[in-house]
Amino acid sequence: MPVSLRLFLSTEFDSPLSLNGDFSNYDNGIYNGSDGENQVEQMWVANLQTDLARDLSVDGTAVFTTDLLYGPGDILALSESEAVLILGYVYDGGDTGYQVIRGFVGTTAEDHTTSSSVIAAYDYTNAIIKGFDTDTSAGDEADWLRVSAVYYDPDASEWDSTNTKELVIPELAYNDYFTFYRNIRVPSGQGAYYKTDLRWRVEATRFVHDFSS
Repeated sequence: MPVSLRLFLSTEFDSPLSLNGDFSNYDNGIYNGSDGENQVEQMWVANLQTDLARDLSVDGTAVFTTDLLYGPGDILALSESEAVLILGYVYDGGDTGYQVIRGFVGTTAEDHTTSSSVIAAYDYTNAIIKGFDTDTSAGDEADWLRVSAVYYDPDASEWDSTNTKELVIPELAYNDYFTFYRNIRVPSGQGAYYKTDLRWRVEATRFVHDFSS
């Protein structure tokens, strides 16, 4: 089942950072490893989201989307009052989408128009964002990665706090997002090479959104 809570580099929320081992869309930069360099970037965490590629009538059972981001068993919000359960995939005339059960988790089927938002229908508690090193054979370099809900200059002393090694988000609603800042801190004395073993991890407890509230 696809991971629904993802990291993004812009508020367009249409290009999530790729998952572990996939470098099709990754957080990257060029750093001065000889002298050492720190760089800060703003990031966002939110549910996977896309748009309807076709109108959907109240009795339709095929949801066509501009991006195929989800899988069978996922629950999607088509509005604040309708959720659907994905049963499988459908293909028609070059469009791709999902066979669904309408009006899921106590909601009511409605008409929806092309370009309406489609969002994974999950809320989260205790979401944790932190960096980790997938190859510690030359030492654990996860300390190069820091996160903060507050912006600091790249070389500010606040980044040295142990509290910036991971960021906790107590609650996050399905249709909301959280923005934060990451600092990649490359120490001096590093050779020139591509480094691909430093990754971001997002952990959270996931709940289906309560559409009755």
